[in-house]
Amino acid sequence: MRERRSLQDRPWEEDLLHWAKDGTLHGHVTPPSDGRRRSITADGWCPGWALELQRKYLASSFGPGVPDEGTDADRDDPGRPLA
Repeated sequence: MRERRSLQDRPWEEDLLHWAKDGTLHGHVTPPSDGRRRSITADGWCPGWALELQRKYLASSFGPGVPDEGTDADRDDPGRPLA
């Protein structure tokens, strides 16, 4: 838990290239070559992976047919609330 909290306190490290727990590559910046582990905990957890997992879980728990909230840019009439 301490490792996770530490990573959440350094959100910029999510931009460093790293392999997440599920085997996907995250980030877009080459990390320094000093050998220090960054962006993930010892078991492969990273904040980005946790957010992806949370989004997938929430989407599946609401089931099909639940409208996506979208963004202001998705609105035909900016004065009308989202669905």
